[in-house]
Amino acid sequence: MRNPNFTNEQLGIIYENFRTVHSKLENVFMAIAEEGQISLGDINKRSEISDFIGKQCVAALQITGLIEVYGEGTVKICKLTDEGKKMEELIMRVRKDKK
Repeated sequence: MRNPNFTNEQLGIIYENFRTVHSKLENVFMAIAEEGQISLGDINKRSEISDFIGKQCVAALQITGLIEVYGEGTVKICKLTDEGKKMEELIMRVRKDKK
């Protein structure tokens, strides 16, 4: 799958709408960003969410091209795409500006 190339403005709009998917979507995204690559089970534990919500959040991030999911069988691993790394930078700037 080809990664989209989002502008900073488009990434900002996506970030502003994280909560429309689920209130924990930012936590899920940051768990992936902080670990580099992480399993779905570990995402759920770190974000304190159910498997169902975890899968919804991961699917939303994957559809937007911010993460990629790979692995076989029941073990799926998530990691940021280049666009996801740009989103991480944007989130860190926003968090810094809020302080």
